[in-house]
Amino acid sequence: MFTKVKVKEVRKETKDTVSISFDLPSELKSEFNYESGQYVTIRKEINGEDVRRSYSLCSSPAQDDFRIGVKLVENGKMSSFLTKEVAVGDELELMTPTGNFVLGTAKNNVVAFAAGSGITPVISMVRSVLNSGGKFILFYGNRTEQDVIFKNELDQLNTAYADKFDLNYIYSRENNGEDLYAGRITKDKCSLLIQKKSVSINADGFYMCGPEDMIFDVSDSLKELGIDENKIHFELFTVPTKRADEKAVES
Repeated sequence: MFTKVKVKEVRKETKDTVSISFDLPSELKSEFNYESGQYVTIRKEINGEDVRRSYSLCSSPAQDDFRIGVKLVENGKMSSFLTKEVAVGDELELMTPTGNFVLGTAKNNVVAFAAGSGITPVISMVRSVLNSGGKFILFYGNRTEQDVIFKNELDQLNTAYADKFDLNYIYSRENNGEDLYAGRITKDKCSLLIQKKSVSINADGFYMCGPEDMIFDVSDSLKELGIDENKIHFELFTVPTKRADEKAVES
């Protein structure tokens, strides 16, 4: 069931990405409780067509905020509307949060790989883990520094939790001084990053969100390093094409 909710704020994050917060009335807050990593489905009539798309929450349950991240997709009907036209005070129809890409009991020692808009559910996890006193290692890939979504928030968290949050930017079209942090996040690079950071295979959970190639490369690398498959969790923003036996959630 969809519920009409007003837009509270539209914040420009990068040239093609916005975050949108919603003004949830007090009587709806319990109904819209969520876990870090979950998403909401939005319905909007666009040019006479009933369009529905799902977007991950980038806020954390501990915040007094209910916010999604939206990146413009080429020819995307909903993403075009949300990144270019939606305004404060507009009403959108939302379903209550859902999704299985969640922390669960992984609260003390978490490792994540994200690329592009895959940071959206992951930054919610970062906030939740740090807020609960846990440690978080994040490897975040983008084309350039200008493409980094939520960079200000990530840098602020890195400063505020210097002993708990290990933030690593990786740029595919920009070299920040060390070859290991240049290029795409591949299977070999994942292995080198894990070894460089001395990541323990006993971490509570390993989370990945981003393009299909990165997801499967990182997953394969982690398995070869001896990490329990039950600790490896991922979410794709598109339906997988290379491995039909793998299930993905569209967000």
